[in-house]
Amino acid sequence: MSAVHEDVTVSEGYIENGDVRLHYICHSPAGGGGNRVPIFVLPGITSPAATWNFVARRLGVDVPTYVLDQRGRGYSAHPPTGYTLDHYTRDAARAIEALGLDRPVVVGHSMGGRVAMRFAARHPELFRGVAVIDAPVCGPDRPFTAGTLDYYLDSITLAKTGITPERFRPFHPTWTDEQLADRLRWLPTCSEVAVTESFHLLDLEDPTDGWSGIQWPICFVVGGKSQIVTVAEGEELARRHPGCELVVIDSAGHMIPWDSLDEFLDVVRRFHTRVTQPG
Repeated sequence: MSAVHEDVTVSEGYIENGDVRLHYICHSPAGGGGNRVPIFVLPGITSPAATWNFVARRLGVDVPTYVLDQRGRGYSAHPPTGYTLDHYTRDAARAIEALGLDRPVVVGHSMGGRVAMRFAARHPELFRGVAVIDAPVCGPDRPFTAGTLDYYLDSITLAKTGITPERFRPFHPTWTDEQLADRLRWLPTCSEVAVTESFHLLDLEDPTDGWSGIQWPICFVVGGKSQIVTVAEGEELARRHPGCELVVIDSAGHMIPWDSLDEFLDVVRRFHTRVTQPG
């Protein structure tokens, strides 16, 4: 299924990965240019693919941009268990292969950034650069202290009640009414089981395992006002990989694309150019 909106063609479809059906959305240049190296986006813990439409639409004017509904979110299957980094990584690898993407630039935000890190270490043959966006780098030796599971589950519950954007504003005080309404529309498609399992695994899984051995370019982006990952943690991670570029977007919190869209797009576009047009 596809439709043309101004300068982009929007399409969506499904991929089978064993017994899990995965949904994706693609924004690509309406007038051609689909032969450029694509971007493949892995969203966060309560961000179905459709919540990234406002980002993918802008990127898709120039570069085919695919956004995956992570298992347990959106129109992808909601299995009763199986929400480890390795499960998400296998989904990403299967999607890239099934879509016939020629080593895309992978962009992962928050939990999706953790998945992107694990994916990059496990599947060097499937990508040519990875941008990790404000991903929590917690793990067995570094517990997650920046939030609670109730925050995520309460937001899903409230969204299911039909709460208004204004009443939902305390969850995202700086967002526009449109951004809040979009979040409320899609939060009910997030499985509480998926969110709960993924949250508990924050302290049990180390996304940096294999980080120093990644051979392709890496960009680690941190929001200057983020409560999830600090600039110091970003600097520490960058020191562990000689090819890692650290970018701090001072005006943004954790939800960087929502807080500072133009700056975020600039970073992704520059990284895409660096990776695909070296020199």
